[in-house]
Amino acid sequence: FVNGIHGYATPNGAREYALMCAGPGLSIVDVTNAANPVRVQFVPMEGGGYWRDACTHVDEASGTTYAYIGAQGTQGGGNKPNLYVFNLSWLSDDANKPNGQDSNPIPKGDGGYVDVGETGYGHTINCARGLLFMHTADTNDGCRVYDLTQNPTQPKFLFDTGGTGGCHDSMVQTQVDVG
Repeated sequence: FVNGIHGYATPNGAREYALMCAGPGLSIVDVTNAANPVRVQFVPMEGGGYWRDACTHVDEASGTTYAYIGAQGTQGGGNKPNLYVFNLSWLSDDANKPNGQDSNPIPKGDGGYVDVGETGYGHTINCARGLLFMHTADTNDGCRVYDLTQNPTQPKFLFDTGGTGGCHDSMVQTQVDVG
């Protein structure tokens, strides 16, 4: 089963990718040629059951796009799923030089992809305006909010919304007059 799918277009628009989340982990698929999609990388991830989700954030300081992959706790059979951060600049941005099938262009470790912990807080996630929102869905933490602007590879926990029950989803709107 695939639960969360997020799209990513490279900076110059030469290639497009799908970040496909499922219980076993993340598949990064080059969908530039929609009739011939190519999985360029699969990263196995523990826990999560069906509930894994992705979002992307562009770091204003470097221009680098990062993907955040989270998963929910034990619902759906998973346990101890963590938040992962991927530096997407490793993916090909060249129309004539695609990454090959299962070529694994994003290395594990600093500068590539890292497991940053935050166990079980990603039923669904959302990135907007330099913030990461992780929705717990089955705890009393509600929505957990992190700052991505200081160090996008180590999101800084800011607060949770608390309350009873979880927070299933969110949406951030810009240019809204609240006055």
